[in-house]
Amino acid sequence: MRYLLTWLSFGCLLFASCNGKQQQPTGRDTTASRPILCESTNYTGKVKIAIVIYDGVEVVDMNGPIDVFTKTNRIADHYYVYTVAAKDTLIYSEKCATALLPKYTIYNCPTPDIVVLPGCPPDVVSQLLSDSTFSQTILTWIKKLGTDTTKEIMSVCTGGILLGKTGLLDYRQATTHYLALQEMQQMYPKIKVIGGVRFVDDKNTISTAGITSGIDGALHIVEKYEGKTVADSVAHIMVYNRSCPMRDPSN
Repeated sequence: MRYLLTWLSFGCLLFASCNGKQQQPTGRDTTASRPILCESTNYTGKVKIAIVIYDGVEVVDMNGPIDVFTKTNRIADHYYVYTVAAKDTLIYSEKCATALLPKYTIYNCPTPDIVVLPGCPPDVVSQLLSDSTFSQTILTWIKKLGTDTTKEIMSVCTGGILLGKTGLLDYRQATTHYLALQEMQQMYPKIKVIGGVRFVDDKNTISTAGITSGIDGALHIVEKYEGKTVADSVAHIMVYNRSCPMRDPSN
């Protein structure tokens, strides 16, 4: 009975916490009424990592890198990770499976050191490439940051096709999902498209292959900053095999 009462008390507290979170206004002071499990908003001296989200974003493309950097913080607390969008409104992931509220917008976020651009399904890619608002907001913001060679821009999966429109990948090696390699090369002949790899690091751009390869790209960044031992430890924590063979892009 004592254990039952303990669990009931915990459940009441959890419900109260969740209920309180739901009632928070969408126009936010990110330091006010912040759930206790949230990361500190003090990013002084930390590497700031902006994860771009938009309607139709693929969840693993987004969450894979987020998980890598947040798990790394358990070993080396050097990263401030946050989502960023064009507007401070709900973002709906692929097929509207998840509703996301960005932590910042591109207009009020801390200036990132690293930007991660996740991918999305092919039909959403086509819509975004023809969407002038997306180009004038998200892609223009990324392009401006990417011209500063001290910043790193990483694309995940078909996010590489979106990134290609900025011109940041011109005359560089890059990759994307194996089903989109030919399309990427046709759309952007100035890019040297590489298949059969999990990621490509060229100057200050990192492009990754399909979906879970965003984890590889993020672990690669961790290895550059923290060393291979830490990156391998994070992969082990995530039960992730960094050495798994890559699929032949011709199949």
